[in-house]
Amino acid sequence: MTQLTDWLKILVSERRNTIFAALAAFAASLLLYIAKFQRNFFSKTYLAVTILVFLAAFVLFAVINHSLIAGFMRRSSPANRRLLILSSILLSLLLLLNFNPVPLYLLDGAGTLTVEPLAESAAASAPVALLYARNQLGNIPYADLQISGEWRGESDRLVLLDGAALAWQGVTAGQLEIGFEPAAQPLKLRITVNGEEREFDLQGKADGDIAVFRYESQPSLISKLPFILSVFLLSLYLLIALLSFLSSCSIQKRFVSIPKGRVIWLGVPLLASAILTLLIFWPGMLTNDSMNQWAEIVSGDYSDLNPLLHTLLLSGLVHLVHSPAIVALFQIVMLCLVLVYGLAFLNRQGVSLTTLIGLAFLFAFWPFNPLMVNTLWKDVLYSIALLALFIFILEIVFSDGKWLENKLHFLLLGLSAFSVMAFRLNGLPVAMISCGVLPLFYKKYRKGLWITLASLLLLWSLVKGPLQSRFARSEVSTSALNLTLLHHIAAHYDEGTVMTQPQLDYLDELLPLSEWKYDCCYMGNIYTHPEFDQISFMCNFSQNFQIASSLFVKDPMIDVRDQLCASEMDWRFIDNRCTFKSLHPFDVDSTSIKSWIPDNEFGLEENSLLPQGIPFYFTFLNKIGAFSGTSTALLRPAFYVYLTVIVLIAAAIRLNNKKLLLAALPVLLQTGILALINFAPAFRYQYGVCLIGLFCIGLLFLPVENRKDG
Repeated sequence: MTQLTDWLKILVSERRNTIFAALAAFAASLLLYIAKFQRNFFSKTYLAVTILVFLAAFVLFAVINHSLIAGFMRRSSPANRRLLILSSILLSLLLLLNFNPVPLYLLDGAGTLTVEPLAESAAASAPVALLYARNQLGNIPYADLQISGEWRGESDRLVLLDGAALAWQGVTAGQLEIGFEPAAQPLKLRITVNGEEREFDLQGKADGDIAVFRYESQPSLISKLPFILSVFLLSLYLLIALLSFLSSCSIQKRFVSIPKGRVIWLGVPLLASAILTLLIFWPGMLTNDSMNQWAEIVSGDYSDLNPLLHTLLLSGLVHLVHSPAIVALFQIVMLCLVLVYGLAFLNRQGVSLTTLIGLAFLFAFWPFNPLMVNTLWKDVLYSIALLALFIFILEIVFSDGKWLENKLHFLLLGLSAFSVMAFRLNGLPVAMISCGVLPLFYKKYRKGLWITLASLLLLWSLVKGPLQSRFARSEVSTSALNLTLLHHIAAHYDEGTVMTQPQLDYLDELLPLSEWKYDCCYMGNIYTHPEFDQISFMCNFSQNFQIASSLFVKDPMIDVRDQLCASEMDWRFIDNRCTFKSLHPFDVDSTSIKSWIPDNEFGLEENSLLPQGIPFYFTFLNKIGAFSGTSTALLRPAFYVYLTVIVLIAAAIRLNNKKLLLAALPVLLQTGILALINFAPAFRYQYGVCLIGLFCIGLLFLPVENRKDG
């Protein structure tokens, strides 16, 4: 007992340690109380549990401070401390966006509620049966109601007699709901909430067997501040602790070089799982979007709705073997090759063979890898190229630029960057900025890097110029940015922003205005409407841009709210409002996978070579939420954005090489740019970020001996 007392004294003897532990513990216990224990009554039990949680958290955090954080702060340089604290603050602010603030309703004060029959009502003296009353904190006890007049209590209701009225004081912020027994004849009540009177007729208001009165109001910002500050403080503390731990890990270097001829075996698990999936869903998987590109492939009638170079590449493959299977096999091989190269890179940096094998199996069994590589989506090759670009930047950073002494490596860097540029619209800034900053940090090799950048721009110009003119149909020259503009135009129309008559006429020509059903999560219910004139809309970028920009000037906050909703997939992985699209390519019902190739005129038919595997796939994907569009938090793209950034920050501190942060550019640029233009929460848009996040797990096992000055 004496030893325990002495140990506790040590923990609280350091003033800074005590303050930080107390703040974090207070934030944790307050969050628990706000989220779980707010009620319409005072509970000694809930208060006691909250206090116990505070004490337990205080001791735990004091131990973490003493044994982990304080030690890291003493050993690390001022630059590393600044990086850790600043990055923790920024990440905490971003994590705040993942939570819907829960008000501390006590701060909004008590509201008032009165219910009384209208004197002029013909049935004013008829009995009124109250079935329940509840607010954001749960059911309101009948004992808290103040009743003037006669009443009687029954098993499940409170009956007001002869014009009796009731009053109540309590939390009215958020949603207030009262259920009555419906009346057979008109029986009007005057219901007053916080001085706001409303008439409510118990006849004709039935919701099933209950007449329901609802009142909604927004809680004040002040009532949300305790939750916001608590989440921020607790996130900040946990991130500092996590980064301190990851940055302090001492992994011994037990380097065992894998022979070049054998490293290829690390790709076998992914190859096997992907091939098995292809055999189950032979000859590959397509969606309606895929079918549009397939039509261009087989007809040679190209448009720029799909990246031209990507379509030409697939056309070359399909001319070799006229089947989607050749595309799937190509994508499988490319991902396996990039993964094997990346694992070989980690091996050269000292990561153990056991870790590499584990990472290889992680890629093989991560649910979406076998699905994505077997689906004809342009996002798949783009994502593989993004992963390759990330790995090549790591090569440059870990070798302090020496990797570029081999001229072939300039070609590899350029090829991956050019693929990123050519395979998606947003790939140009991602690749150019990621590569464009390298000459600033590696001046010895800047000549070759500038030549690479110039070559990338030249090749991209050739694709967008002569090649586009040669192959793409000019009459359907389009821009995918039109879809982003459509999302914003629909948001303004739904909000009632004033439009000119020519603007309304244009929208009505595209689709009757009565059919414009806006959903901030998904633009497809307008664009894919059978009556929507897609060709006219997609070929009128200038007019679409003019309308969208004029509406933005009138009320920019509508656009901000719309884009935050449409892009939440990019930065949020908890309590997402929008369900995810493109988690799978299947047509499903409640019990089975119905098809994986849409009806088409090209003779493409499903022909499973292992039909026994289809029910297994359905059961597995259904369990992880793929069919409902929810998926678990650990399978959402935003999680892998945070994972990548945290791992790279920790590695930069642990290896004392700040240039490692350059490797975060492809992920941050991809995510940031997509967040600005995204119009649907399609998982496949961020598939490349998920691949990079998975690969970054291997960076956690870099040995400390590979320390570099940076």
